Amino acid sequence: MTVRNNITLAEIGEDGLLSRLQEMLRRSGEGLIVGTGDDAAVTSPESHPGRIVWTTDTMVENTHFRFWKGLSEPRWLGNMLVRSNVSDIAAMGARPLFGLLSVGAPGSTLASDMEAFFEGLEEALSLSGAKLIGGDLVRAPQWTLTLTLAGTLCEGTKPLLRSAAKPGNGIYVTGFPGRNGTGLRLLEAGVTKSPLVRDYLSAVCETVAFAAEFAEKCPGSAAMDLSDGVARDACRMAAASGVRLILEKASFPFATDMQTVCGDRGWKAESLFLHGGEDFELLFACSETETDVVLLGKRHGLTVTRIGRVEEGNGVRIEDEKGRQTAVAAEGFEHFT
Repeated sequence: MTVRNNITLAEIGEDGLLSRLQEMLRRSGEGLIVGTGDDAAVTSPESHPGRIVWTTDTMVENTHFRFWKGLSEPRWLGNMLVRSNVSDIAAMGARPLFGLLSVGAPGSTLASDMEAFFEGLEEALSLSGAKLIGGDLVRAPQWTLTLTLAGTLCEGTKPLLRSAAKPGNGIYVTGFPGRNGTGLRLLEAGVTKSPLVRDYLSAVCETVAFAAEFAEKCPGSAAMDLSDGVARDACRMAAASGVRLILEKASFPFATDMQTVCGDRGWKAESLFLHGGEDFELLFACSETETDVVLLGKRHGLTVTRIGRVEEGNGVRIEDEKGRQTAVAAEGFEHFT
């Protein structure tokens, strides 16, 4: 662990920061021929047979995150950036491999905060099986972070697509959508000491191994990551597949601690489930039996719940216990509002 002090990025400069990070950045990885320290990284595709999957995600201070009072050094920020990218890779049925990072920050930023960010990022990447192999550092008015991640599909495995949902499929989610959104809402209310807040900040994406096996054993299935809320992402899957998704209200899985917080604060658990966002779980549709899919999830330590079905038509509807249906609006996180 690096000794912390109050020196800023303006005082040590780009080279000074990179020298502090070199031990971390130069750790080798399979398939990496040339890592950080040169003008570009070099990898060997022969060491990873199969298709390469790419994704990128950007987080901007005061748009995607804030430095909330009462929180410690921003290791959590590195974790959150990795989690959003890994979730995209997993949603395609792939496994993360290499990452490129672009970091913008003010010169007044403490070097210790930047080091903590990198430590959180490295830990989360390592847990996902990926390696940071290069990137860029620039001065910016606020923290601006972009991670580009490459992953691999097993040879012969087709990617999972959000456009592959078919009438007759069941609709499933992993985990407990809405729980992370509840943690974020607590943070915005000034609460920092809560398991929901802790997990929102530090939980890693756990769907990689499950999704990779699911893609191999259930070819032609539909999947996408849940990041902007079940309702918005279900609408995206319905539109991409040209089908109607029926979400069965009685089947929605609610985490117990989320329900407790919602009860105490007068928040609606169903609304957070549908629109809370920040889940980084999987929404998927397939023809396999519910028992088979749930058991596959258990083998990978995941809770998998059937929450509906796919029909001919368009849009998304919620069906209550009496069979009554209401249309679902594509509410959730929106970048430009």
